Amino acid sequence: GAHFRVPLAVQSWPDISAYCAGLSIYLADSGGGLRYDEVDWLQPWALVVGSEAHGIPKRVASAAVGVTIPKRMVPTTKTGINNGMIP
Repeated sequence: GAHFRVPLAVQSWPDISAYCAGLSIYLADSGGGLRYDEVDWLQPWALVVGSEAHGIPKRVASAAVGVTIPKRMVPTTKTGINNGMIP
């Protein structure tokens, strides 16, 4: 239900990429990457979250650094809940 409260915009990846210029772009990734506690969240950043059904397009994933939550810390298989654990 957060998508009803948080301003969202549907844009092309080039537009999103340009908007995020100068930010560290991280990708919520169950397949590996940095552990969420290895990232310096005090620096400007953007987090890309894909759909549970389709994931992230390759061109988007190639522009981001994967961030993962260790399996032993994952409370559920629901993407939205687990991404809430990432600052």
